[in-house]
Amino acid sequence: MIGRIKSRVLVAALTALLTGLVFPGLAAADVRVNVGAIEYDNSFTVVSVLAVSSIPGADLDVWELTSVLRNGTEPLSLTNVEEHSFPLLRSKLWVVKISGSNLISVGDTVTAVVDIDGSSGTLDEEDTATCGPGVRRTHITAICK
Repeated sequence: MIGRIKSRVLVAALTALLTGLVFPGLAAADVRVNVGAIEYDNSFTVVSVLAVSSIPGADLDVWELTSVLRNGTEPLSLTNVEEHSFPLLRSKLWVVKISGSNLISVGDTVTAVVDIDGSSGTLDEEDTATCGPGVRRTHITAICK
């Protein structure tokens, strides 16, 4: 009886050890990305990208916003990006500010791609938002959510 309990405890301990050491890349897969965008007066666009992990102790330093695409193919400029990390919330926020006329329109999509493991193309998470009409009285010409 005692031997059975010991063997079950040993199996549970080995499973926990292997899950923590052999498969660390699986932990990075529990990251969700959310993108939203807004365009003001057809001349200034703000895109917000939020990545949140469900894993305690997630390494936010390796997360990187790799691209923001219009309609899945046209890259938008990433020259003016603010980056904010919130370790206690296991999240990171990027705010992309883009000047230019008619960058997004009603019916367009905005897609954000975030690299969450530090090596390009292996563990990328993305989200796409569809753009609709804005509120003219407030000078918002398009909203993507």
